[in-house]
This record gives sequence, structure tokens and C-alpha cells, in this order.
Amino acid sequence: MAAIGIGLFLGFALQASQAAPPPAVDCQDEAHRAIGYWVGDWNVVDTASSTPVASSRIEWAVDGCAIRETYEQKVGPNGKPVRYSGTSHTAYDAASGQWKQFYVDTTGRTAMLDGALQDKRLVLNGQARGRQTRMIVEALPDGNVRQRGEASSDGGKHWAPTFDFTYRRK
Repeated sequence: MAAIGIGLFLGFALQASQAAPPPAVDCQDEAHRAIGYWVGDWNVVDTASSTPVASSRIEWAVDGCAIRETYEQKVGPNGKPVRYSGTSHTAYDAASGQWKQFYVDTTGRTAMLDGALQDKRLVLNGQARGRQTRMIVEALPDGNVRQRGEASSDGGKHWAPTFDFTYRRK
């Protein structure tokens, strides 16, 4: 009986490996490249104080179909030393017309965000610790990038800032 089960599984696996690959997506189009301004090596500073807090490397990944951020933070709230890092993949999903991000950090937390471009700003929404969250990424006229976070406990009626960083090119 086990031999029959293994034979069926191997036959299915062989058929799947011989199936035609899905059609290629052109990730070089304007929609996929809309947040290309975020790609680079960055010094990350607190926007209000200009205090350096982290470094970030953002690069094209998956043949240009996504961007990957590697974030390393050494300064936490009130200037206290901290060892924190995280990584994300952000990509445009042509089927839904939405941007999607998956984030994981050294605390073991994960986040799934989705959203859209609004006036060339990437606005991603999610849930964290029982609150709605929002992250906004926008190119600044000087070539830097601002990334800020907000959270709402009342269904989006009121938003409170959670972080506000400026990414400055190294």
C-alpha cells in the first residue's frame, strides 16, 4: 500500500515539474518601479532631531520584482543604545493592484502590510498589537526619503505617530 502511495506522489511530482511555467511578469514596468526612489544605502535619522538611529540597505530583489530592506538600528528612544534589526520584502501585486510588504524583526514580530500609492507616496496598512497601523514612505525633493508610522486604536478615526525617520543617502 505504501509503495502505491509513493508511486502516486512521485507521478504527481513529475507531472507538476513538467507543467508549463506561469507567464513572466514584466517587473521593469512603471507600476513595479514606482518606489524605486527608496532603493539605496541609507543613514536613517530621527526626522525631528536629525539624530542618527540606524542604517538601511534597500535593493532590488527577485529579478526586480521586489525590493528588500535590511534595517539595522543601534539607537533607540531617548538615545539609548539598542540592537534591533529587521528585513522586509515589498512588491507590487499586479493582479490586485496593491503593494504588499512582509516584515520580520529580531524581536520575532512579523507584519503583513498592504496598500497603494497615493500622490506618489507608498501608504501601507496593517494590524499590530490590536491596533490599525499605517506606514507612509515618500520621496523628498532633496533626494532623501521619509518613512513614518502611525497607529489607531479607534478604527482609523484618529492616528498617533509611532516613528518618523528620514533616510539620507550614504
